[in-house]
Amino acid sequence: TGNKLLPVAVLVVLIFVDAPLKWPRDFPGEMFPTELIRRNAELLQSGRLLTTDQWGDYMIFHFYPRAKVFVDGRSDFYGQQIGTEYLHLLHTSYDWRSVLDRYGFQVALLPVELPITTMLKRDPAWRVVEDDRHAVVLTRIGRQTSVN
Repeated sequence: TGNKLLPVAVLVVLIFVDAPLKWPRDFPGEMFPTELIRRNAELLQSGRLLTTDQWGDYMIFHFYPRAKVFVDGRSDFYGQQIGTEYLHLLHTSYDWRSVLDRYGFQVALLPVELPITTMLKRDPAWRVVEDDRHAVVLTRIGRQTSVN
């Protein structure tokens, strides 16, 4: 009978502990640009978003169903072609521009160290919205904002 009461006793102790428990409220800021995303949330949800698969997970977690990411952590379900295009795009392989245009990205959230980030920052068709030296938010100039 004592073993059956143990979970109840633990729960009661947790409820009445003086110091509140510090549960995480967001993903770790060291791995995800949480503040940058928070400041640019509306823009990042306004169109087709180019970001990394890991950051795509974050966007879906916080902004589903409005966030329209190219890939996320379930990349093994997207198939080899999209996986290859994703890697070519991020690393600016020979066909990166055609992949960029084919998918019609309107907004980008990218780590500063990726080759695609450098290329988009130099591209006159893209404008830097915010750069916190870890991540960059860019928007395509003259883009059509997605209604869906």
